[in-house]
Amino acid sequence: MPNESTGVFISHHSNSTVNLVLELSGVLQAFSIPHWYAERDIQPMDNYTEVIPLVIEKCELMLLLLNKESNVSRQVLREVQCALRWKIPVMIARLDDCEESSAIAYIGSTAQYVDLRGLNKVVAAQKLGEIIEAWKNGHALHQSEKNVFQLERAENLLNFYGDEGERHRLTTQRKFVYDFAAESYDAFISPLQDATFLDVGCNTGEQAMMFVKGRPEITRFVGIDREAEALSRARELFPDGYFYEGNCEADSFDELLSRIEDELDIDGFDIINLSMVLLHMKEPQILLDVLVAHVAEGGRIVILDIDDGLSIAYPDPDEYFRKAVEICAETGYSGYRKSGRQICQLLSDVDMTNVQLHRQGLSTVGMSREQRADFYELYFWFILDDLRKMHEIAPEDKIVQAELAWFEEHYKEMKSKFKKKGFYFNLGFMLYSATP
Repeated sequence: MPNESTGVFISHHSNSTVNLVLELSGVLQAFSIPHWYAERDIQPMDNYTEVIPLVIEKCELMLLLLNKESNVSRQVLREVQCALRWKIPVMIARLDDCEESSAIAYIGSTAQYVDLRGLNKVVAAQKLGEIIEAWKNGHALHQSEKNVFQLERAENLLNFYGDEGERHRLTTQRKFVYDFAAESYDAFISPLQDATFLDVGCNTGEQAMMFVKGRPEITRFVGIDREAEALSRARELFPDGYFYEGNCEADSFDELLSRIEDELDIDGFDIINLSMVLLHMKEPQILLDVLVAHVAEGGRIVILDIDDGLSIAYPDPDEYFRKAVEICAETGYSGYRKSGRQICQLLSDVDMTNVQLHRQGLSTVGMSREQRADFYELYFWFILDDLRKMHEIAPEDKIVQAELAWFEEHYKEMKSKFKKKGFYFNLGFMLYSATP
């Protein structure tokens, strides 16, 4: 029976994750973090069912390595139940896309999640070690961490229109998005006549208007957004446009679209544009299913989204940029950063045809030093700003504190590397279109 804290108890399915556990053990030893796992610490004469509960009772943190095997393991379930009984904080490291069992989902409501999907055991172990080291220095985990980090799709109705920094970032983003997508939008618009362009999640309308303004093919521009202040600005900038307040995830959205069609005396929308919208939605397929019915004959849905699986930096010997991309995936403000890879399936699921991927990835190749500086600010400044917002919301959150301190320490150094001519960075923008 342990007489003192056993530190981190590693709960896992032995056969499927033992190699990761061995790698993690080495990392934790390097951090001088005490930890316990059965393969190493159960002695030949020990009674497993007696020792495990005693060890968990003495631990400070349970680390659950969640995959399809541990998700249905009775032994793992018993270990989780022990943690609940003794109110031990739990960190869940997700290794694959298994649907959580009811028991895991229950404890997950107060656990911190870490996304390790797609990472090899060396990178995964190092990431876990760094997070646990940050926890160790803070001596506590907080329930707020579960709500702050976003590792899966979630409803994301955040309003930062009044935030000056966010407005500046969007101004910069518009320039890069235009360069990335202008040729494709020209191809979408050129064959049209007397057409209606619908921009869902239009904000101030400025992004879509860069593609539409001055085009004789588009005679009606319709923007829908849930932010009244942004729409007020849109009406000032584009008095000839039609702007409506509405939430595209609300049950009433289909009714709103029908009302707009009646008011404009149209049978549908020739282009329905979704620019950086779906990554912020918990159930994007519901919106797409609604939109399909409102595409005019010969029309299309156009989707600009992002996937940080395509966001690559080189050279990155210290893996600062890799870590920054991972932090971006975890913040609650940046949306679901693996959204782009799902778009083809989402469109196919609502019976869209002729799904095309027109552009993939915006890179630094050919950019001037000034453009590189702007590109860096576009992506990495907003991560830093998000961490600061998260810190304001949860000032006692030790994980956020550690990541914010790390980012502030390395931000200028990373920017200097980013601006060098030979440095390569690819941002995972993806531009799709499809027809009903």
